[in-house]
Amino acid sequence: MNLLDLAKFVFGDPQTKYLVALVVADLALAVVFAFLKGDFRLAQVSDWLDKLVRVGVCYAAAALIASANADLAPLRDAAFYCLVGALLADVLNHFKEAGLPIPDAVAAKDRGAPGPTFGFGSSNVVVDLTKRPGA
Repeated sequence: MNLLDLAKFVFGDPQTKYLVALVVADLALAVVFAFLKGDFRLAQVSDWLDKLVRVGVCYAAAALIASANADLAPLRDAAFYCLVGALLADVLNHFKEAGLPIPDAVAAKDRGAPGPTFGFGSSNVVVDLTKRPGA
């Protein structure tokens, strides 16, 4: 299998095309809205590349597992829908930061918290590990 065959295999998948489109939309909106607000930093592109790597690795691993064992195709689909949800929340958050009335329930919020956190890129589900449960 040469590199061209690998590219056809990877990008021939409709789910991959949707993920690529969402990642590109996320980057474009982030850059446009950052320029409009006047707070664009080159480090934001680094954050985006970090997110791209995480999305790519997560989906590639699930797709590879599903291609090796057809019974595990639901794993690939579950990874796809989780990644789409995270990317859509991030895209909606860009609109929210631009001033559109987007509810917190559908837009990514709390892009980070002080101390150790766990989350997906800028679409964090923030867990502050410095606080004790119930405190």
